[in-house]
Amino acid sequence: MKGFLTLIAGTFFSLRVAHAADVQLTNPLGADNLQTMIANVAPALIAIAAPIATIMVLYGAFLMITSAGNEERISTGRKTILYAAVGFLAVLLASSVVPVIMSIFNQ
Repeated sequence: MKGFLTLIAGTFFSLRVAHAADVQLTNPLGADNLQTMIANVAPALIAIAAPIATIMVLYGAFLMITSAGNEERISTGRKTILYAAVGFLAVLLASSVVPVIMSIFNQ
């Protein structure tokens, strides 16, 4: 019984490997290296991050305006605005940091 299961498992795995060699996968990003991939993905990330950062800044401002003198809400609003700005700056810098790092390693 054990030999029979081994035979079936071996046949199954060998067939899967043989058919896997025939599969052609296309690159959905159209990039061959990291720099090209970042260049292709960065505009989409900026397009997604810009409205999110805007909404977070508006939310932080809303917290500060409606705080009614509550220092905790004012502090929370300031932190929200700061974190939204830092996050958006990180997304903007991501597209420019990769070419600099690639040029350092290519020297």
